[in-house]
Amino acid sequence: VPTAPLADPTSPQSRALTWLRSDSYSSALGLEKKLQRYALATFYYATGGEDWTDATVTDGFLQPIDECQWTSWVECSNGVSLDRVDLWLNGMNCTIPDDIGLLTALTELDWNQNYIRGTIPTTLGLLTQLTFLNMF
Repeated sequence: VPTAPLADPTSPQSRALTWLRSDSYSSALGLEKKLQRYALATFYYATGGEDWTDATVTDGFLQPIDECQWTSWVECSNGVSLDRVDLWLNGMNCTIPDDIGLLTALTELDWNQNYIRGTIPTTLGLLTQLTFLNMF
């Protein structure tokens, strides 16, 4: 977990860590699941999750349940490791956070028809299982 953004309490990383620390469900989880929840929460805050256009996605994120059950747009094929994030046409206006690299089991990322700007983080290279990427 990168530490520099954590010093800024308004950063997506700091907000995600604050959420993770206060989330009752997360307290009993192992490190892999905590990192996965942290990465998803960072992604949520970095992409303006509060303003996503699909309420079924927005309402499901950051709930005190297993992240694999937050929404049908997030999928864990083995029930543990996140392997699909499908948030196309969801009103995202953002850069991709470096923390996306923590989701190492991802096979599919679909952010089609959103406004993704900036550079692609080098941490995307850590997603060695990724077979589908759509950010057009």
